[in-house]
Amino acid sequence: MLFIVEDALSLDNEIASLIKTRFGGEETETHRFDVREEEIYKAVEEAQSDSLFTPHKIVILANVDEARTDGVEFLLNYISRPLGDAIAILTASEDNAAVKKLAKALKLDKAAHLKKTPIDKIRKSVEHHCAEHKIKIDKKALDFFLQSCGQDAVSAKGEMDKLLLWAGDGGTITLQDCQQLLLSESEEIIWTLTDAVADKNAAKALQAFDRLLSQGSEPIAIIGSLTRTFRQLLSCITLAEDKIPAKEWPSKLGLKGYPLEKTIQFSRKFSFSAMKRGIALLRQADEDFKGGKGGAAERPQIMERLLIDLCRLETP
Repeated sequence: MLFIVEDALSLDNEIASLIKTRFGGEETETHRFDVREEEIYKAVEEAQSDSLFTPHKIVILANVDEARTDGVEFLLNYISRPLGDAIAILTASEDNAAVKKLAKALKLDKAAHLKKTPIDKIRKSVEHHCAEHKIKIDKKALDFFLQSCGQDAVSAKGEMDKLLLWAGDGGTITLQDCQQLLLSESEEIIWTLTDAVADKNAAKALQAFDRLLSQGSEPIAIIGSLTRTFRQLLSCITLAEDKIPAKEWPSKLGLKGYPLEKTIQFSRKFSFSAMKRGIALLRQADEDFKGGKGGAAERPQIMERLLIDLCRLETP
């Protein structure tokens, strides 16, 4: 199966429908892989193996439109000689040459198009997920949630997962919960960028930076956001080293809920010296920008050098 997907929720709805019609709603393993993470071979290996815990299995490989030539050829070879009983689903964001080759191999005229999920369906999906977990969501909370996520079903799905985890089965999601937990997409990408730095993955860091630019963020603003994040991580590391009781952390960090949990989680990926060095690198890049070093033509190189240097920071 091959889909052009505009958002994650439309794909999830398609998979739910598939499980219902093909497997009668029986329990089904779902495994997700991403070409961007160089997981083509893992996805095919999973598709060819037997399901361990359930009678059925679905394997999803995202972003096949970004596969390199050798990756496309590997997928074409798998399509020509499939093994195993799993249903393989390939997804893409655009219909390019790679997707056309895959469609032809699958004997399709073209990839099926899963359109962006309308806001009323996002609302129904939120209500459905809450009902499944016996969770109540206040009307004001639901309105705030939809306003925060807009028509971005990818963001809505991720934020909904956080809220469900926060409330717990049988709980209630309030307006205050939403205000505490929901982050803007730009803030989430900053965390993705920070994670890439911790993993020393310069390519992923540059990709996250490009996503922020595509949303209209200015490089100087991105540097400011990273600096604020690094300072919070440094404070978190200091609190841990000083053995400050956990109950005092929210007031000392000025954070609570999901942002606090995220900061604590990421602080464990860095050393005190790495954070100090990272903040110094960010300060230097900020000064280079504000001082007009090299002019506008040099600014992309300043950011690229900054992200590469950040990815060289020592980690525990």
